[in-house]
Amino acid sequence: MPRSEQANQQIRDERRRQILNVAAEIFARKGLAETRISDIAAASGISQGLIYRYFASKEELLRAVIANALDQVLTGLQELREQPGTPWEKLYRLTAYMWEGMRRRPAYVHVVLHTLISEAVPEEIRALARRYIRESYTFFRELIVEGQQAGQVVLADPEELTLLYGSLLQGLATGAWFMDEYSEVQLSIERMLRILKP
Repeated sequence: MPRSEQANQQIRDERRRQILNVAAEIFARKGLAETRISDIAAASGISQGLIYRYFASKEELLRAVIANALDQVLTGLQELREQPGTPWEKLYRLTAYMWEGMRRRPAYVHVVLHTLISEAVPEEIRALARRYIRESYTFFRELIVEGQQAGQVVLADPEELTLLYGSLLQGLATGAWFMDEYSEVQLSIERMLRILKP
């Protein structure tokens, strides 16, 4: 009995996710210039031809990796924002959410950072990565300001606190990526948030 169109679509969606996750790992390690579609095909166990059915070029694939990261993070942040709770409770949940995502898929953090600094990456894709960082930091800043207004976050320059907070998360993701012995360390969210405590 032939598969339904819905079943076929699920298979295509799962294959696309597989390609994106493998590509993120390889782009994170090798960068755009050194990555070949053949590398991604070999690592994912599928043919180059099948990858080209989903993505016309490695640049298009990198764009899709960045867009996927952006969509997942911003959707998650918006859902967190809409949950009830004090600004501090939201900051706590935000930190736990961001850290868990970075710990589970640190390659996505490194692909975004590589995209921001590599001149080999087309400007259109770099602009997408900048949007990812900018929108995340805007969200962090809004919560920090709300926390300050509620007396739950230290009264200091919100821009400085946002940069410290974002850099802490990025630094932790980098440590988990490059230093295997720390990848499974269970970090205390309370300790991570001390930089924001009044």
